[in-house]
Amino acid sequence: MEQVLIALRFYAVVCMQLAIADLFDVSQPTVCRVVHRVSEAIKSLLPDFIHLPVNREECKTVSKKFFSSAGFPKVIRAFDGTFVHIMSPGGEDAERFRCRKNYYSLNVHTIVDADLVIRNVVV
Repeated sequence: MEQVLIALRFYAVVCMQLAIADLFDVSQPTVCRVVHRVSEAIKSLLPDFIHLPVNREECKTVSKKFFSSAGFPKVIRAFDGTFVHIMSPGGEDAERFRCRKNYYSLNVHTIVDADLVIRNVVV
């Protein structure tokens, strides 16, 4: 349960892993591993819970909802992304995590439907 709480805290607030480590009395590398482990577990469940429209009728229904709520024609999903700050993971691959804004981060993308239900997450 504590691992889920650590990951949820990381997802919910913009702060460094070290601050979360202090809060839960664990090391920063532990927070990094836990966030990765929980994220992978969530990712493994995605096919069971996240679905794209599969037929023309469903696409039309979703498209109408987007148009009526936001005025966007012919849209079936909304997509956005952000950089989530992390501490340097260290090692040979650390620079792979440096973003264009010159800090270490995970690039997180999310797709939602017209009802703001998350339909896909990519980290």
